Amino acid sequence: MSTRITLEQLTHMKIGEIANLSQQEIQELIRDADESIRKAKLLRKWLDGALEVQRRQRAKKQPTKGE
Repeated sequence: MSTRITLEQLTHMKIGEIANLSQQEIQELIRDADESIRKAKLLRKWLDGALEVQRRQRAKKQPTKGE
């Protein structure tokens, strides 16, 4: 039974070691990386949304000029 290399482990490997992996292993790691990118983009949208909510809340609390 072979153990799969994780993306975290991959970051500590030299390019030569990665090149020695099987094509299947590399393709699986590419899929893992693509999924991580998708999740990171979704998280980024959530965080951007949270910042926008904060900005709107602050804008409502600030008095307008002339008050």
